[in-house]
Amino acid sequence: MVFGIGQAGIGKTCLAVAQAVTSLLAKRVKCIILTRLAVEASEKVGFLSGDVQGKANLFLGPLYDMLDMDRVDRLFERDVIEIAPIAFMRGQP
Repeated sequence: MVFGIGQAGIGKTCLAVAQAVTSLLAKRVKCIILTRLAVEASEKVGFLSGDVQGKANLFLGPLYDMLDMDRVDRLFERDVIEIAPIAFMRGQP
């Protein structure tokens, strides 16, 4: 497990997604689950405003930078790449 700590906008999410995509393409992992806290902007955690999808969209930029849009869409359709808020992951295998 790796923790990235730093100010907003310095590339923590981009680096994490890039490493995940690299591992997927090298067949070191079978799927990628992109996750972030799903909390309202008014709470103390989860800085960014917007709904869960809006917060998860931060992952899509690096995905589309590394893979073409059609390939990303196919990987989402086959559940090779998933977006799941941490709160929804309890009990997942």
